[in-house]
Amino acid sequence: MALHGLFAVYKPAGVAWPRVRDAVETRLLAGLNSLQQRPPRQHVRFLPGFVEGEADKELTLVPTYLPVLADHLLVKGPRFPRLKVGAGHRLDVKSSGVFGLHCSWSVWQSHR
Repeated sequence: MALHGLFAVYKPAGVAWPRVRDAVETRLLAGLNSLQQRPPRQHVRFLPGFVEGEADKELTLVPTYLPVLADHLLVKGPRFPRLKVGAGHRLDVKSSGVFGLHCSWSVWQSHR
Protein backbone atom coordinates (compact mmCIF):
# COMPACT_ATOMS: atom_id res chain seq x y z
CA MET A 1 0.00 0.00 0.00
CA ALA A 2 1.39 3.36 -0.95
CA LEU A 3 0.23 6.89 -0.36
CA HIS A 4 0.83 9.38 -3.15
CA GLY A 5 -0.38 12.92 -3.42
CA LEU A 6 0.07 16.66 -3.25
CA PHE A 7 -1.19 18.83 -0.39
CA ALA A 8 -1.78 22.56 -0.25
CA VAL A 9 -1.33 23.66 3.37
CA TYR A 10 -1.61 27.17 4.80
CA LYS A 11 1.56 28.21 6.66
CA PRO A 12 1.05 31.06 9.13
CA ALA A 13 3.74 33.66 9.75
CA GLY A 14 6.10 32.86 12.61
CA VAL A 15 6.07 29.09 12.02
CA ALA A 16 8.99 27.38 10.30
CA TRP A 17 8.23 25.16 7.31
CA PRO A 18 9.70 21.96 8.89
CA ARG A 19 7.20 22.26 11.77
CA VAL A 20 4.30 22.45 9.31
CA ARG A 21 5.64 19.46 7.36
CA ASP A 22 6.20 17.43 10.55
CA ALA A 23 2.69 18.24 11.81
CA VAL A 24 1.10 17.06 8.55
CA GLU A 25 3.25 13.90 8.57
CA THR A 26 2.36 13.13 12.20
CA ARG A 27 -1.37 13.56 11.58
CA LEU A 28 -1.27 11.43 8.42
CA LEU A 29 0.57 8.65 10.25
CA ALA A 30 -1.85 8.79 13.18
CA GLY A 31 -4.82 8.54 10.79
CA LEU A 32 -3.33 5.67 8.78
CA ASN A 33 -2.32 3.68 11.86
CA SER A 34 -5.75 4.14 13.47
CA LEU A 35 -7.42 2.24 10.61
CA GLN A 36 -8.66 -1.24 11.40
CA GLN A 37 -5.91 -3.84 11.09
CA ARG A 38 -6.53 -7.26 9.61
CA PRO A 39 -7.08 -9.99 12.20
CA PRO A 40 -4.09 -12.16 13.13
CA ARG A 41 -3.63 -15.40 11.21
CA GLN A 42 -4.71 -18.64 12.83
CA HIS A 43 -2.50 -21.73 12.98
CA VAL A 44 -3.58 -25.24 13.83
CA ARG A 45 -1.70 -26.65 16.81
CA PHE A 46 -2.12 -30.12 18.21
CA LEU A 47 -2.35 -29.85 21.98
CA PRO A 48 -2.58 -32.75 24.41
CA GLY A 49 -6.10 -33.37 25.63
CA PHE A 50 -8.23 -36.04 27.17
CA VAL A 51 -10.88 -37.89 25.17
CA GLU A 52 -13.54 -40.03 26.79
CA GLY A 53 -12.94 -43.62 25.80
CA GLU A 54 -14.88 -46.82 26.48
CA ALA A 55 -12.96 -47.68 29.64
CA ASP A 56 -11.62 -44.32 30.85
CA LYS A 57 -10.04 -41.09 29.60
CA GLU A 58 -7.32 -41.35 26.98
CA LEU A 59 -4.59 -38.80 26.38
CA THR A 60 -4.59 -37.77 22.70
CA LEU A 61 -3.68 -34.80 20.54
CA VAL A 62 -6.56 -32.41 19.89
CA PRO A 63 -6.40 -29.92 16.95
CA THR A 64 -6.80 -26.31 18.18
CA TYR A 65 -6.77 -22.98 16.35
CA LEU A 66 -4.42 -20.44 17.94
CA PRO A 67 -3.56 -16.91 16.76
CA VAL A 68 -0.06 -16.27 15.43
CA LEU A 69 1.59 -14.03 18.03
CA ALA A 70 3.92 -12.52 15.43
CA ASP A 71 0.85 -10.80 13.90
CA HIS A 72 -0.11 -9.11 17.18
CA LEU A 73 -0.03 -5.30 17.07
CA LEU A 74 2.22 -5.05 20.13
CA VAL A 75 4.78 -7.37 18.50
CA LYS A 76 4.88 -6.04 14.94
CA GLY A 77 4.33 -2.37 15.78
CA PRO A 78 2.41 0.15 13.70
CA ARG A 79 1.74 -0.69 10.08
CA PHE A 80 3.15 2.64 8.89
CA PRO A 81 6.20 3.57 10.99
CA ARG A 82 7.14 6.56 8.86
CA LEU A 83 5.94 8.49 5.86
CA LYS A 84 8.06 10.50 3.46
CA VAL A 85 6.59 13.99 3.16
CA GLY A 86 8.56 16.55 1.16
CA ALA A 87 8.25 20.26 0.56
CA GLY A 88 7.70 21.61 -2.95
CA HIS A 89 9.05 25.03 -1.96
CA ARG A 90 10.23 26.50 1.31
CA LEU A 91 8.63 29.56 2.79
CA ASP A 92 10.58 31.79 5.14
CA VAL A 93 9.63 31.85 8.84
CA LYS A 94 8.27 35.39 8.56
CA SER A 95 6.18 34.69 5.45
CA SER A 96 2.71 33.20 5.31
CA GLY A 97 0.79 31.58 2.50
CA VAL A 98 0.05 28.34 0.73
CA PHE A 99 2.74 25.75 1.26
CA GLY A 100 3.04 22.76 -1.11
CA LEU A 101 3.72 19.32 0.40
CA HIS A 102 3.92 15.95 -1.36
CA CYS A 103 4.13 12.25 -0.51
CA SER A 104 6.17 9.39 -2.04
CA TRP A 105 6.55 9.47 -5.82
CA SER A 106 5.02 12.92 -5.93
CA VAL A 107 8.40 14.17 -4.69
CA TRP A 108 9.89 14.19 -8.16
CA GLN A 109 6.60 15.02 -9.92
CA SER A 110 6.25 18.33 -8.06
CA HIS A 111 9.58 19.60 -9.42
CA ARG A 112 8.48 19.24 -13.05
